[in-house]
Amino acid sequence: VAYSPGWATHVEFGQRILEAPGAGRSSATVALMPDEDLGVFVVTNASFGNDSAALVSAMKFAAFEYHLGLAPTDWIGVLDPAG
Repeated sequence: VAYSPGWATHVEFGQRILEAPGAGRSSATVALMPDEDLGVFVVTNASFGNDSAALVSAMKFAAFEYHLGLAPTDWIGVLDPAG
């Protein structure tokens, strides 16, 4: 297990996101949407791997959608690693 203290910047939902996702396929993330004054922290007790990474991302995206007043998406279906 490793830890990455770095922050990634990307755009989701038309908003700038700053994220510290940990290392590799982590079961935790901290994501900030500065222009909306929103911070999302997601942590699970799921094991590391594609399934827990998809779960963390789905929860993060659902929180962003809810905050922005967007229609909900089935993020588990979209991000399912079994595809």
